[in-house]
Amino acid sequence: LRRIRYTAGDAPVFWWMRATKYGLAGDRLTPLFGMEIGNIVRTRPVADGFAATSLELVFFTDPVTGKRTERVVNPYTGESLPRADSLVGPTTLVYRTTGTEFPRELPGVALEVEPLTAVFASEGDDVWLRDDSAARVTPLVPGAPRFWVTDWGTYHASRAALADPAQASVPATVTFGSVSGWLEWLKMGDRPGYMLSRASGRKYARFDALPASFLDIVRARYPAILADPAGALDRPAHTFAP
Repeated sequence: LRRIRYTAGDAPVFWWMRATKYGLAGDRLTPLFGMEIGNIVRTRPVADGFAATSLELVFFTDPVTGKRTERVVNPYTGESLPRADSLVGPTTLVYRTTGTEFPRELPGVALEVEPLTAVFASEGDDVWLRDDSAARVTPLVPGAPRFWVTDWGTYHASRAALADPAQASVPATVTFGSVSGWLEWLKMGDRPGYMLSRASGRKYARFDALPASFLDIVRARYPAILADPAGALDRPAHTFAP
C-alpha cells in the first residue's frame, strides 16, 4: 500500500486525476461538471505503520470544453451557480496493521469514516489495490445538512516493481469512483437523485511533470504552491468545501 499509493522514502509524491461528476435522476446519467485534481503527499513512519499527509487541489471545469470555470450550470434547473476551487487539507491519515485512522474533523466539518483497504486482484504481473471509504460529513455551520459520500479507489502497479526493494515508490495508476447525495450548493431541493464520479490518473515523482492543463491552473491561481509544493503541506489546513 505505501509503495503503490505513496512512497517508502522521504520525498513527496504527486497524484493527478481528471474526473467527471454526473447526476443520476431516475435512470439517466447527466454530466454536471469536470474536475482537474492534484494531490501532494508525503509519508513518515509511525508505530506499527505510517502516516500520509496530503493536500488535494480540485479545480472545476466545463464538461464540454474542459476549461477551468468558476460557475457551474445546473442542467436540471438551468441555474448558473458559483463554484470556487476546492483545496482540501493538509490532511493526515495513519495506516496501521489494525486499520486506517482518519481525522475526526477538518476545518468546517466533522467526519465519520469507514475505510476498507485490500488487494483487489492480481494476475501475472498486474496487482490491483482497493482503497475505499464511506464517510458521513457533518458541516459545523448551524443548520447545514449532513451528507454522505462513498469513494472507491483502485490502484494498479506491477508485481515486478513491487518485488524490487530499490523502488521506494513504484509506478502506479488509479481509477476512481464515488457516489453521494446532492450537494447543497447545487440547489436541488427535494429532487430525488444522486451524484456519481468517474476519474482516472497516475502518480508522479515530480510536481512539474503533472499535465500542463493542471499546472497552468496552479501557475495562475497558486504560484506559491507551484514554487514549493512540499512546503504547502506545512501550512494551515484549508476550510473544507465539498
